[in-house]
Amino acid sequence: MSSTSSEQQHAILAAALKLLAHGGPQALRVRDIATTAGCTTMAVYSRFGGKDGIVEAIYVDGFHRFTQALEEAVNGRPADQGEQLGMAYRMWALENPGSYQIMFTQAVPGFTPSPEATLMALGSFQVLVDTVQAQQGAGHLRQGDATQIAWAQWGMSHGLVMLELAGIQPTEEPVAAEAVYRDGLHAAARGFAPDQA
Repeated sequence: MSSTSSEQQHAILAAALKLLAHGGPQALRVRDIATTAGCTTMAVYSRFGGKDGIVEAIYVDGFHRFTQALEEAVNGRPADQGEQLGMAYRMWALENPGSYQIMFTQAVPGFTPSPEATLMALGSFQVLVDTVQAQQGAGHLRQGDATQIAWAQWGMSHGLVMLELAGIQPTEEPVAAEAVYRDGLHAAARGFAPDQA
């Protein structure tokens, strides 16, 4: 691929991400992406094969940036970084709600990521598994299947983040979502704490 082709592909993806940020997944129309990128619809089709190709590119880009954010939160010390990892998860989702929806929900009807994209996406989950294993080794979490523990922690984080993104509150009074989220992280940590002798 020539540098010009690469630059155009980058511009098209950037345009799609811009539309996604301002209008959600429903804003991802090929014609609008082309207009925003300053190219023809034919260019979009030739670079990405159509809308599904663009959505897959967003999916891959999202998981790449998401995994990077989680790795930076751990910062080489996974045994001590459980809460920081959880907070990084929430912050990334709130800053990238459109990408997060494409990554974790069926926000674009009919879109299914390729096996290669799905395999790449699992890298973000591996960061959590590695952190759980490190915390087990340091005595912060009980022994057991690290994947199972990581899956439970992921589910708690995802559930609270999705409620927050959807604007769902349990009462008419504003709820301090970050405080609730931290409580959830602490509760999960206590639930998987080492058994007391």
